[in-house]
Order: sequence, then C-alpha cells, then structure tokens
Amino acid sequence: MGNPHQEQEKVTHFPPPRQPDRLPLFISAMTTPAPADTSEWLRQAKRLLRGRGCTRNYEQAVDLLDLAVRAGDVDALYLLGKCYLKGIGCPRDPSGGVSCLERAALAGHAAAAYRLGECFRHGQGAPRSSELAAYWYRKAAALHHPQAYTALLAMAGLPSAALPSARKIAKTES
Repeated sequence: MGNPHQEQEKVTHFPPPRQPDRLPLFISAMTTPAPADTSEWLRQAKRLLRGRGCTRNYEQAVDLLDLAVRAGDVDALYLLGKCYLKGIGCPRDPSGGVSCLERAALAGHAAAAYRLGECFRHGQGAPRSSELAAYWYRKAAALHHPQAYTALLAMAGLPSAALPSARKIAKTES
C-alpha cells in the first residue's frame, strides 16, 4: 500500500472522442480497398470533381481515382490522366497525363485515345506530331468515338460532309 502522506495521483478521465457517423470519404475508401469497389470509387470521384450533391474536392477525387486505377479501372485511369494534364487536384504534369491516357487508350478506352490524339495534335504533354495524332484519332474512331471522325477530317482538310468515308477509312486502318 502507499504512504498516506503522499499526495494521491489525480486521474482525469476524458470522455472518449466523438466518433463521426461516417468516416470521411477517402479514409473509408482507403480502409477497405477491395477491387469490387472500383465503380463506387469512380462514382464518388466524379461527384467530387463535378460538385454534384457535395462540395467540390479535387484532391479527394484524385485520391479515389488513384485507388481505382491501382485496382485496374480504365475509366479512372482516363480521368486521372485528364487531372494530370490540367493540374486538377494534383500538381500539373502533362507528360504524366499523356502516360495515363496512353495506358487507358491501349486498354481500349475510346475517349482516352481521342484525347491522346488531341495532345499530339496540339503538343500538350507530348511533342507535336500530326502522324501520332492521326494514329490515335484512327484508334478512337475504330472504338466508335464520335468526335474522332471529325478530327480526322479536320486534319485532312476535308469538309464534315465526307464523314461516312472517314468512318470507312478508320475501320480499315485499325
């Protein structure tokens, strides 16, 4: 037993920290990284990017896109590439954006192939190259991206009335 003359240590009991009803979105996503959740991560990331039903939070959106990309989601890879190109929610890295777009396009993402054609056509994140732009536009057209046909016609200097023949060319070259 202790000496009665010594002052007894004061023990202060603090109430337990208040637990939120739900964890913040990116923390809850990071605590349960199951590959089956990629569609939910992508959906939440799109909401955060657009501010639909919530406050825009680009950094959190990029975190969710990164999680979905690591789980193999090609749509998330495309959106992450666009974020890197523009510096939305992350430092601007055009070459990193082109890299993401290329990986998505090679996996069969039509919009990524089209955007990659735009990058090469205008020299954004990649050297300006009409040959590579036409290559990616043809890939996008073969994947039935509607604007790819028009871009091919514009590069060739043809009027948009020639659109049916551009579709045939795109199908034969892919």
